[in-house]
Amino acid sequence: MLIEMRLYTIHPGQAATFVRLYQDEGLPIQLPVGGNLTGFYRQDVGDPNQVILIWQYKSYEDRLVRRDELFKIPEWLAFLQKAAPLVQSEENKLLTAVS
Repeated sequence: MLIEMRLYTIHPGQAATFVRLYQDEGLPIQLPVGGNLTGFYRQDVGDPNQVILIWQYKSYEDRLVRRDELFKIPEWLAFLQKAAPLVQSEENKLLTAVS
């Protein structure tokens, strides 16, 4: 199992707009091909401009295949063009369980 944590820092004052856009337009495209979404969060304490998504995959190869398929979908690319101006920075971590 592989866990991917994606942390988006959104431009100040735009986090709610990003969350709405992602929920309304991004997730309906991403969920069927993008893996298992296990968490979609905003922080109560800390940086209020951060949005965290946690995805679960069977393996690193599973993630690669799914992301490759996602980026072939024109609607996903159109969503990214809308979302990108809201994002200040992005951090991505791939996590594996400690045995």
